[in-house]
Amino acid sequence: MVATVPAFLAGGCNIVAPIAYAIEGPGTIDAEHHLLPVRTAVLVDDRDSILPRTALRVELGEAVGKTLLDEEVVPEVLATRDVIAYVRAQEREDARLSMQKIAEGLKVKQLIYVEVMSFDLVDRGGSPRPTATAYVKVLDIDGKQRSYPPADMIDGREVTAQIREVDPELYRTPSARRTVEDQLVTRLGRQIARLFFEHERLDLGENLQSR
Repeated sequence: MVATVPAFLAGGCNIVAPIAYAIEGPGTIDAEHHLLPVRTAVLVDDRDSILPRTALRVELGEAVGKTLLDEEVVPEVLATRDVIAYVRAQEREDARLSMQKIAEGLKVKQLIYVEVMSFDLVDRGGSPRPTATAYVKVLDIDGKQRSYPPADMIDGREVTAQIREVDPELYRTPSARRTVEDQLVTRLGRQIARLFFEHERLDLGENLQSR
């Protein structure tokens, strides 16, 4: 006997995901890497000024750190403002500090390095679907080695974040545009943090916001 599909499930309606979620359960994705339970810092590198506002560097680092603390992955995360201030005070234009030196100066045992690669409010197809990408690395300070990702990912683990399509008219006002930027950078931070703890495969709230 062939099961009949209810009419409201046809046509790819967004109601499908919540129903499947309720029937089958969420399922989970394992952590890709288990962070050490030590004092940690998040360093956001945006030397090419890809982010449209300097404040977004702070927001990105704080989104990563807050999520890790909320999930009790690490016991302490240094404030991103303090990380940025320290690096600015120590670096000269002709002499970049190594991640090891930065971490040692900050007196942290673990450093999550985030290199921003793209931050676009319009995707490549021209749709107003904000998308951001970053490369992520983790440094074990006492071990003096990169603990994540594997060596074959030379540039780091690429992470991509998207939020729902927005009304292009929002981009006409600075305040509304900043709101979209804040949402995107927060989403990217959470996606980065999720590399380090088990989480639900389907985030129901985020799916309901998708188009």
